[in-house]
Amino acid sequence: MYQFLDDRYQVRKVFCGHEQAKYQSLFCDELLGFADTQAEAENKCYQHRLVFYRELLMGESSSNAFNIARKELKKSFK
Repeated sequence: MYQFLDDRYQVRKVFCGHEQAKYQSLFCDELLGFADTQAEAENKCYQHRLVFYRELLMGESSSNAFNIARKELKKSFK
């Protein structure tokens, strides 16, 4: 485990029943998702941060911002 971006973001290498280890992205101990590589896990953290900034600039409500973040994360890994 190591801190990423700031103290609230973490990337962990975990063994969760798969043949290969996965990387887990966390924000304030809340799961952002799993990835096959460390770079993809870090990208999930970046995407989460970008959505937060977008929320600040556009004045989106927190629930709407959560839905935007979820859609952005899904798009980035298709």
